[in-house]
Amino acid sequence: MALFDKEKLVKIKGRKEPAKKHTIMIVDDEETALRSLESLLVEEYQVITAKDGQEALNTINTIEHPGDISVIMADQLMPHLTGIQLFEGV
Repeated sequence: MALFDKEKLVKIKGRKEPAKKHTIMIVDDEETALRSLESLLVEEYQVITAKDGQEALNTINTIEHPGDISVIMADQLMPHLTGIQLFEGV
């Protein structure tokens, strides 16, 4: 299942790559959704992935500069921590 067409997205943007890529964290327990979003975003952004809310929280707490994460996209229904519980813990 393709969410977006990469070629169309590149044509629409038509801009140069920024000097510093923003960091996006994607959190989803469904591997297909996680990899699809990652492949869509990895060319333009630094992407961090996590397979559930607890893994995401652990990653945030252990990376050197957690404030560098610009956006966190999280599924709501996941094992260990839901998306809401993840955001409450951040």
